[in-house]
Amino acid sequence: MMLCSKKKIDKNLDEVTPDVVKIFGLKWNRITDCISSPKLELDSKANTKRLILKSIASNFDPYNFNGPILNRARLFMHELQLNTSLGWDTELSIEQQREWRNIAKQVNMTPPIEVPRVVGERNGSYRLIAFTDSSKIIYGTTIFIQCIETQQVSFVLAKNRLVNKQLESKSIPSLEFQEIVLGTETLLDLSKDLAGPQCPKPIRIVESVLYTDSIVSLSWINSYVNKLDKMNKRSVFIMNRLDHIQRTCENNPVRFCFVSGILNPADCITRPMSYKQLLKTNYFTGPEFLRCERDELCSNADTFDIVVPNPNFNPLKENSFSISASKLSESQVLAESNPEHLVVLDKCSSFSKLVRIHEYVLKFIALLKRRANSVSFNFGDASSFHLEATRHNIRNDQRIWYGEVFQYLENRNKRVKDIPNIIAQLNVYMDDHGLLRIRSKMPKWRKDTFVNFPILLHKHSKLTRLVIKDFHEKFSHAGVYSLLSEMRKKFWIPHYFSVVKKVIKECVICKRFKERTVKVNQSAYRDFRIDPPSIPFRYIFIDHFGPYNVKLNGKKSKVWVLCLTCLWSRAINLKICLDLTTKEFLRAFQMHSYQYGIPQLVLSDLGSHLVAGANVVTNFLGDPESQAYFEENGVKSIKFQQYPKGCNKLGGLVETCVKMSKRLIYGALRNNVLDFRDFEFFVEQTVHLVNRRPIAFKEGLRDSITDEVPDAITPEILIHGHELLSINIIPDLQGNPDEDLNWTADDHVSKVLDKYQKLRNVRSRLINIYNSEFIAHLVSQATDERSRYKPVTHKRIQIGDIVLLKEPHMKPSNYPMGIVKKVKLNDLDEVTDIAVFKGASRETVRRHVTSVIPLLSPVNNDSEEKADIKEDSSTHQRKKREAAVISEARTRDMLRN
Repeated sequence: MMLCSKKKIDKNLDEVTPDVVKIFGLKWNRITDCISSPKLELDSKANTKRLILKSIASNFDPYNFNGPILNRARLFMHELQLNTSLGWDTELSIEQQREWRNIAKQVNMTPPIEVPRVVGERNGSYRLIAFTDSSKIIYGTTIFIQCIETQQVSFVLAKNRLVNKQLESKSIPSLEFQEIVLGTETLLDLSKDLAGPQCPKPIRIVESVLYTDSIVSLSWINSYVNKLDKMNKRSVFIMNRLDHIQRTCENNPVRFCFVSGILNPADCITRPMSYKQLLKTNYFTGPEFLRCERDELCSNADTFDIVVPNPNFNPLKENSFSISASKLSESQVLAESNPEHLVVLDKCSSFSKLVRIHEYVLKFIALLKRRANSVSFNFGDASSFHLEATRHNIRNDQRIWYGEVFQYLENRNKRVKDIPNIIAQLNVYMDDHGLLRIRSKMPKWRKDTFVNFPILLHKHSKLTRLVIKDFHEKFSHAGVYSLLSEMRKKFWIPHYFSVVKKVIKECVICKRFKERTVKVNQSAYRDFRIDPPSIPFRYIFIDHFGPYNVKLNGKKSKVWVLCLTCLWSRAINLKICLDLTTKEFLRAFQMHSYQYGIPQLVLSDLGSHLVAGANVVTNFLGDPESQAYFEENGVKSIKFQQYPKGCNKLGGLVETCVKMSKRLIYGALRNNVLDFRDFEFFVEQTVHLVNRRPIAFKEGLRDSITDEVPDAITPEILIHGHELLSINIIPDLQGNPDEDLNWTADDHVSKVLDKYQKLRNVRSRLINIYNSEFIAHLVSQATDERSRYKPVTHKRIQIGDIVLLKEPHMKPSNYPMGIVKKVKLNDLDEVTDIAVFKGASRETVRRHVTSVIPLLSPVNNDSEEKADIKEDSSTHQRKKREAAVISEARTRDMLRN
C-alpha cells in the first residue's frame, strides 16, 4: 500500500524515487522492506597502523550486521596495537602487508547483508532475548526481539569486545561471566530505549531473557541470588560483577537460561567468519526453539531458569513476612537482655563490612524461616535487611555504653532527680526503633526521618571509630571540618572534634600524603669529619662525575672522573676512568694510592661499582698475611663506609668538591672534544687550580706588631708544605695577546692544523673562570643554613615498623613501602640510619631517616586506650580544678582544728 501511494506521488510530481534510499546512515530497500549497512570497503594498500585503523573505522555498521566478517580485521589491528615497537606511521613488514591484503580482499568481496525491517505491530507484546558467548580472544552478545502473538523472531543488534590485557590472564569461566555482564547491560539499555519513559511511543516488553552456554556462570548467579551462599571461594572479579548484575536488574528483571553451544547464535560474533559461513548459521534468524510454544520452551531451558532479582524478595506487600522495625521485637529483646555485638568489632575493618555481615545473618534466618514454613512467604527487599542490620548494631552499641540512659527511659516511674546528666544536657530520647537520638528545637520534623535528629554515639566506642572511618573514606579522605559537617547530619559524638581528629590521624592513606619525614636534633657530621688525622688523604671521600667526550684512538668516546677529597686538608685529586665498572674504579684508586699512600677510611655513597670495589679490596686485604704486615708496620687496615641515601649533608663535602671541579671543567671545556692525552693534561691543571683555593688564614703566623692581612692557607700548602711555583713551559700553550685575529687563508689552515689550538683555548678559559667566578662563589657556598640549631621532635623508628621511602620527583601515592630490619643510633639515642626491606622489589636498601616517612608501628596501644577509657569513663564528670582541691583541703583543716 505504501509502495502504491509512493508511485502516485512520484507520478503527480513527475519524479522518480529510487528503490534503495538512505535512512540514518543505513540503506532501506523499499521493495523488499529490508535494511542493510553500506558495502564493506577496506583499503588493501594501507601499510601503516594509522591507515589500517582508518580503513576499518570508515565502515559504518552500528548494529554489527557484518560483525563476524570484520572480526578478522579487528584482530589484526589488535595485534598491531600490542606491538609497542611499531609506530603509528611505521611501514608494516612484507608479511603483515600480505596478510592485510588477503583480509581486505575477503571483506571487499562480501555483498551487503539485508535484514527485515519490520518486527511486528506497535500495539503487540514483545520479548527481548539476548545470547552471549565468549572465546579466548573475543566475547560478545546478540540481541533478538520476539513478537509474542506471532512468535516472529527478528535480529536487532550485536556487540562484541576484544579481550584486553586486563582480561587476557582470566580463565574461560571468568570471560564467560564478563560476556553475561555485557549482554545484561545491552539488553536493559535496549529495553530502556524501546519502552523507557523517554521513548516517544514505547512498545510493550513483557520479558527480558538472556541465554548462555556457561553452566558455571549460571551456577554462580543461582548461588548468589537464590541460595544466598557466602561465595567465599569466588574472586573479587566475580563478586563485583555479581553485585553489578544484581543492581542492574533491580528495576527490570532478567531471566537467565541455558542454551547449548551448537544453538547459540552469539558464537558467530566471537570469531572471524566469511560471508558464506555466516549465511549458514542462525546469526540473523536465531535458534528454532524460540518459535516453540511457551511450555515447550520452558522444557528446553534444561536445569537453569534463574530470575534476577529473586521474586521471593519483592518489596513489602500485605501478608508478607518482612524484617521491619515494627516486627523485630525478638532482636530488640535479645539486645536488651544481652547487649553484645554479633561480630567482634576488632575483626571488622569498616562499619559497612560489619553491617554486611549482619545483613547476611538476617538473610540466612529469613531463608530458614521460609524453608520451615509450608506456605511460601515474601521477604523484604535488600534495603530493609541493610537498614535493620545498621539499626541493630547501633542499638547494641548504645546499650553497652549508655545502659543507664536506657534504664531511665524504659522505667515507667521516672523521677526528675534521677535524670542522667547526658539526657539533661543533650535532650536525649529513644525513637520507635530503640535508638538514642539528640532532639533539637527545629519546629518542623518527622518521626520517621533518619537524618533530622542525629543518633548518639559514644566517643570511646570502637563502632564509633568504624563509622568515622566509613565517612572518611566515603568523602574521599576529607579533613576534620568537612567530615564534621557531614557526620553531624546523622550522628552526634561527645567531644566530636578530638575524636574525629584522632581517627583521621590513624588513616594510612592520609599518612602517605600528609605525614612528614623523621627529623633529628644531632648534626649529620660524624667524628671523622670533626677531627680527622693530620695526614693528607688519610680520610677521604670518593665520588664519580661526568661523562665527558674525548677522542681515543681516533674515535669519540666517553670518560668519567673519580673525585677523591681529603677530609683534613680539603684537597682534591681527580683520576680519569674509561667507564663506571669496578675494574676502572680499582685502577684509579690504586693510582691514587701510589701517589698519596693507602687511606685509612674511605667514604662513599651506595653506588654499585663503589660498593663492589670496596668489597673486593676488603676481601683481598682481609687475609692473615696482609693483617700481619699492617700490624708490623703500624698501619691500620683500609676501611670502607657507605653513607645511606636520603641526607645530602652526609655527602655534602664531596658534592661541594665535585661541584667546584665540574664548574671548572664544564666552563672551560664547553663543546670542545679534546684528545684523550690533552684531556689528561687539562684535568691535571684543574687539580692544580682547585687545590690553590683558600680554606683558612695563617693566624698563627701573623705578626702581632703589624696589622697586615694574613696570607691564605690552601690545600696545596698543607700537602706539600709550600706553594708550588708553576709556570707554563710549553710555548704552544701560551697565547699571544697581540696576535692578529684577521687571518689569511694560509694562516687559518695553519691554525687548524695546530694540535694545541683546542687545549690552548680550554686552558685560557679555565684560568679566567678561576680568577673571575670561582673564588667569588666560595663565599656564597659558606652561607649557613636557616634554623640549624632549632630543636625538633624526633619520631623514634623501631625494628618492624612499616615506613615509606620518600623519593624525589615521585608522587606520594607511589612511594615504595618497606619494613625496618636494622637501625643505627647517634649519641642522642636518635635513629639516623635504617635498613629497609622493600616489599615490591624484595631487596634491602639503606636510607637516612630524613628521607623516611613513618606509616605503621607494631607497638600495641591497647593498654593506653584502656587506661584512657578508665580515666574518662563518665561523659558528664569533669576533673576538679587544682584550686578547688586546695580550697577543699584548707576547709577540712580549718574544721578539724
